[in-house]
Amino acid sequence: TNCNFIDNIASGWGGAIRMSSGTVENCDFIDNIASNIGGAIYFNNDSSVINCEFYENSASYGGAIFSRNNTLITNSKFNKNDAVSGGAIYSNNDVTVQECKFIQNDADYGGAILTYSSSNVTNCEFIENAADYAGAIAAINELFITKSKFNGNKADYGGAIFANAAANIKDCDFY
Repeated sequence: TNCNFIDNIASGWGGAIRMSSGTVENCDFIDNIASNIGGAIYFNNDSSVINCEFYENSASYGGAIFSRNNTLITNSKFNKNDAVSGGAIYSNNDVTVQECKFIQNDADYGGAILTYSSSNVTNCEFIENAADYAGAIAAINELFITKSKFNGNKADYGGAIFANAAANIKDCDFY
């Protein structure tokens, strides 16, 4: 809680933090790098991120966050994070993202988010994220998006969203 993580490097997992489970709150993550997964944070079990900022973090998978299990991410900002998959967030399990802002994140797959399990996105903004597949969100399983805004996201396939399973999109703006 209430920490700054700047210019940390990991040759494997979690550029700034590798943790089994827990909560990260009111923290800033700037210019952290992981060669493999989780540019800023790697979570192995159920975890949450509250009111954090992620700026220019990078990894192969999950430029800012890589999560293997259920994750809640709320009231956080992701700006200019980069990865091959999941520019800001890569999740192997259920992920809930609420009241977050994603700006200019970049990846080959899922410019802002790549998720392999059920995903719930509510009251979020996705602005100018980019990828080859899914400028903002790539979902391999069920995807629920409510009251979110998508502006200027770009991809070769799925400018804003690429859903490989059922997608439920309600009360959203795309422009």
